This record gives sequence, C-alpha cells and structure tokens, in this order.
Amino acid sequence: MFRASPSASRRQLPGFGLVGIVSLGTNLSVTAFARDTMKVGVEAAYLMGYLSALLIGFALCRYFVFKSTDRAPGAQLSAFVVSSTIFRGLEYGASLVLHSMVGVNYLLAIVIVAAGAVFLKFAFYRSYIFTKL
Repeated sequence: MFRASPSASRRQLPGFGLVGIVSLGTNLSVTAFARDTMKVGVEAAYLMGYLSALLIGFALCRYFVFKSTDRAPGAQLSAFVVSSTIFRGLEYGASLVLHSMVGVNYLLAIVIVAAGAVFLKFAFYRSYIFTKL
C-alpha cells in the first residue's frame, strides 16, 4: 500500500516529527489566541489553528522533510490540501468530540488527536504526496 523504503523513512521521520511539533505549536497558539484573545467560539478557533498549521506543514514537508521540489508546486499543494483537509477534518471532528462529549480541555483534545494521527499522515504523505518522480 505505502511505497516508502524503510531506511528513507527512518531518516525522514524525525524531521516529520519536528514539522508536527511546529504545526502543533502553531495550532495551539493560534487556537488559544483566537479563543482567549479574540473571543471566538471553540469551533472557529479550531478551524483557524488547523488552517495555519496546514500551510506551514506543507512548506516544511516540501522543502525540508521530503525535499520533493521536483514536482510542480501547485499540483503538489493541491493534492496536499485535499488530503490534509480530509485528515484535518477528521482531526477537527475528533477534537470536538473529545471536548464537547467527553469533556477534555479543548487544547488537550488537539494534542491527543495530533499524537494519534502523526504516523498515518507520515506514511501517506511520503508515499503519495511527496514522492520523487
């Protein structure tokens, strides 16, 4: 299913992990700022955080982790946005469920969901979005 070689994956996974940490920090910061300073609702704050993390994540994955600049950036960005939107939508829904139905703090819900999604996203992005031509 996934076409990643084990040795390349081992070299790229730490960088992807760092992208995840940067994206998570961005997500948490933007979400908290929007919620606590701008006084927007949790739903809108989550969305603002996820969109910020999406754009930063693409740039970092393309240029630093997978170094997949041999493909047209527009097409790659489009594929990344579509797949990431699906991932982010699932993460958004899971975060809301954890917060609204389970009672988990809204920021902790983001952390829990992000931790659970990192390996699946790495395998998918490496195999389908940022593959070398």
